[in-house]
Amino acid sequence: RALGDAGAGAGSADSHLIHLRLVLSGSELSLLPFEMAIAPQAFPGEGLEWVLQFHMPVVPTREIRRTRPDPVSWDRPLEPKILLVSAAPSGLDVPLASHVQALRAALEPWIRWPKTKRNDEGPALSPKELKRQRLQFVKERLRIIPDASLEDIYDICSKEEFTHVHILAHGAHTEVGGEKRFGLALCKHNNRNEMKVVSGKRLAKAMQAESENGTKRSQPLMVTLATCDSGNPGSILVPGGSIAHDLHTAGIPWVFASQFPLTKVGSVRMAEVLYPRLLRGDDPR
Repeated sequence: RALGDAGAGAGSADSHLIHLRLVLSGSELSLLPFEMAIAPQAFPGEGLEWVLQFHMPVVPTREIRRTRPDPVSWDRPLEPKILLVSAAPSGLDVPLASHVQALRAALEPWIRWPKTKRNDEGPALSPKELKRQRLQFVKERLRIIPDASLEDIYDICSKEEFTHVHILAHGAHTEVGGEKRFGLALCKHNNRNEMKVVSGKRLAKAMQAESENGTKRSQPLMVTLATCDSGNPGSILVPGGSIAHDLHTAGIPWVFASQFPLTKVGSVRMAEVLYPRLLRGDDPR
């Protein structure tokens, strides 16, 4: 049993949140639908979904096998820069404006304000000019790719570095070895109206693009997937896992995804709740 108050220090010894680390492969995890597990008899919250009961709050995380713990320190000084990737091919629709607004609001404390005058003796800038200059500061923290293709992601990640990547798209089925897998529905590079289903491995390569001068690689600390079934591994008969598992295996420390279908309203709610706390430096758990 863990005692104490839960709060910003959820990872410390005085927290009553219990961190359950599941170190499993994609196939092993597929056999354990833990999000829907019911607390057994004599367990706190008996008869309730154990991740929803409050008698003994449990925070489950999944990770791959590795030789050492993740070295990322989440409470260190961090200058955030978010890449928002959006795609809605083949007549699909995504709530892009709502996600932009949610991320923009979360980034507000990090965005500078322009000077009200060009110099000490000059006249004050007009409201239109102030907005124009502020927009440049916004672009330093938030970049957006609408109707994105895999090539677009690779191109921008080869030129700029991002701490967070937020992907807003639809999930789609693909086949691997004759078995169904879930991929990401992006746009084709030469035809934005057509769909191209991308696997987690190819997406990871695009986000970890080599810089134009060849001296380093892009390495986002966190990826959030506002996508249906982005945490769903699909068939367990072929090697690999979900999109989220593939990204994590590729070396991205933290990945937020959904193992089930995700509504448009739910995706907006996730962005509105998650990002202000992440950018504040809270523990991701």
